[in-house]
Amino acid sequence: MINRLFFLLFLLTTSSLATAQKNSALEQTLSAKQLVTGLSVPWDMELFDGDHIIFTELAGTISLLDLKSMKVKELKKIKDVANELQTGLMGMALHPTFEINPQIFIAYTYYKKDELFLKLVQYKYNKGKLKFVKNIIDKIPAAPTNVGGRVMSTSDGYLYLTVGEMEDSAAAQDSMSYKGKVLRFNIDGTIPMDNPIKNSPVYALGLRNPQGLTQYNGKVYTSEHGTLSDDELNLIEPLSNYGWPQSIGHSGETIAGVQPLKSWTPTIAPCGIAAYKGDKFPFLKNNILIANLVDQSLRSVTLSANGESIINETIYLEEEIGRIRDVLVTENGRIFVCSSNTDSYGIDPEGKDGIYELEAINKTQEAQYSLEEADTYLQLENTKIEIRVLTENLVHPWDMTWGPEGWIWITEAGGFIKKLNPKTQEIKLVHQFADVHETKNNPGIYSLAFHPDFENNPYFFVHYQTEHEVTKLIRFVYDPITDKLSDRTDIIPHIIGNESHNGSRIIFTEDHKIMFSVGDAYTTDRAQDTSLLNGSILRLNIDGSVPDDNPFPDNLIWSYGHRNPQGMAYTATGNLYSVEHGPANDDELNRIVKGGNYGWPEIKGKANLRSEKRKSKRANYIQPLISWTPTVAPNGMIYYNNDAIPEWKNSLLVTFLKKGKGNIGQRVGVYHLDKWGKITGQYEDLFVNKYGRLRAITQSPDGRIFIATSNNEKSGNGKKSFRSNDDRILELRAIKN
Repeated sequence: MINRLFFLLFLLTTSSLATAQKNSALEQTLSAKQLVTGLSVPWDMELFDGDHIIFTELAGTISLLDLKSMKVKELKKIKDVANELQTGLMGMALHPTFEINPQIFIAYTYYKKDELFLKLVQYKYNKGKLKFVKNIIDKIPAAPTNVGGRVMSTSDGYLYLTVGEMEDSAAAQDSMSYKGKVLRFNIDGTIPMDNPIKNSPVYALGLRNPQGLTQYNGKVYTSEHGTLSDDELNLIEPLSNYGWPQSIGHSGETIAGVQPLKSWTPTIAPCGIAAYKGDKFPFLKNNILIANLVDQSLRSVTLSANGESIINETIYLEEEIGRIRDVLVTENGRIFVCSSNTDSYGIDPEGKDGIYELEAINKTQEAQYSLEEADTYLQLENTKIEIRVLTENLVHPWDMTWGPEGWIWITEAGGFIKKLNPKTQEIKLVHQFADVHETKNNPGIYSLAFHPDFENNPYFFVHYQTEHEVTKLIRFVYDPITDKLSDRTDIIPHIIGNESHNGSRIIFTEDHKIMFSVGDAYTTDRAQDTSLLNGSILRLNIDGSVPDDNPFPDNLIWSYGHRNPQGMAYTATGNLYSVEHGPANDDELNRIVKGGNYGWPEIKGKANLRSEKRKSKRANYIQPLISWTPTVAPNGMIYYNNDAIPEWKNSLLVTFLKKGKGNIGQRVGVYHLDKWGKITGQYEDLFVNKYGRLRAITQSPDGRIFIATSNNEKSGNGKKSFRSNDDRILELRAIKN
């Protein structure tokens, strides 16, 4: 009896295991099969007929891919395409009854007197050739980034075009501007009578960079690029406001506008989207497929029955083919995607992109990845450096400075000011701001500094955020004996702030003036307006007053035209340097001069684009010493001139948050200067991908260097860089060999 019972249990167990294994084996995923290569930034794909795909390439070519022979035939090269960074030949749509009305609609950027514009054009297809018919709309002012450019035609006779905010965020809220909008036309190019604004193609507003567009069950959906956070999938309704730039993603602010169906933090850069139809992949029913550039994946989101919410999400092809620009779904359910690894932000040379068809395969166990162990020593040419963890389990530390009592002072999410004893590793809470406003992108508390002549001026300065659109620069008196901050003074009581782009770094010059960097607060035109503090580096006295020798009378601005300057350093030769974040391109390292205009938003990085050269020549914008594309997010910076590490003497040390192009990695960069303070071109990259995001850096009088990681934060790519016990403070100390 007992043996029989064991036998039955054995049968049940093996049966359950077999069923589990069978179910596991039946669980399917997607794999990509390359159909063609040799392309350069294919941007949009449409099914031309059952045997051909028509596609655009960013530089201006329209071609046909024969799905039987896998040969590519060029149909047309559009000569007036302006191809800069994200601009060029982009979206395309076929007439909904293409068989009897062989019309094709394309969106592309062009030059007019060296300035960029976007237009939507109608062509007619006849016997393998495309012939121009008319412009549906043109002369939309454009920019090298945040262009939008997706086109869609619908069976009910409408034509849609997405237009990005073109680096002019305020325009997204202006119903008279086409920037930051979804535009809607009749298929013949006229304006529909039922458009929400009479005689206007504006259909929806408040969008940053909508690059995907699809219709499913009569509803229109867009995908949209956020900033550091909150890429979005939106359901588009007539004259709905999607919030940009006042809010991004799922915002709790009263000015939020329409909430997205889905938002992604960190950013994934969603591009082309397509509603799944057909029967080939049953597990994708009622899904919208989303091609992603930064995340290098294809995502599917399952819609609710009414199409107004998301109930599930699945990730496919992650890092299998690199950056994915567009996805095409045919009527019978075939799926095609194209890569975008040869664009300005990819890592492949021209002619290495391709078009792929997806296949269902049985899902196997996911590979497990382990992060490489960090080093404990760094050997330079003659100096050995010990790397020691001083403290762990911090949450988004933002800045550090060396205190007058020999402790390291830290700002941390939650409104905390803490200090760390580098000898005993004791950490103490000094102060907490009860009114700190923590955003989705930032901890709400930013830079800090002590007066360099602390004995005679016992002042401590800190920059923090109190409301969604208010930041303050304040001053305390610090008493090292009682360890207390007192006598608060708001020396700049109101600076326009936002979710991010608040800049923030405080340093002192040799004559004890405060240099304080302020971001553009997501409104680009502020950076060129010297009546506002945003997008500037300020110079002020310790009481907040304007020094008599500032470049503009009664004005704190020392330099302007900055986007989001987050690091500054002052050298022994009197040179001031700053690093700042660009959009998706052209982070910068600048030497700051009195009254200088650094060009944002008119130019990004060096004025090397056709649309920028004329502007730069006219306005004499100052060019950066270094620019990085794609962005690497340079953040903290110090000038190192100590004998403790002679190899780094007379150098700028910069921390980076993002990985950048290829395998450059999150790191510390050492940039050597000559005796006049000019960058020599010699540099080293240290700790590449060892510790993840590196945000802040400071030094002690004896030449030790301290670095703060920034992996435990809400935005950015911290989730992919996270190490156990993050965040941490590291000490770099030279030891004798």
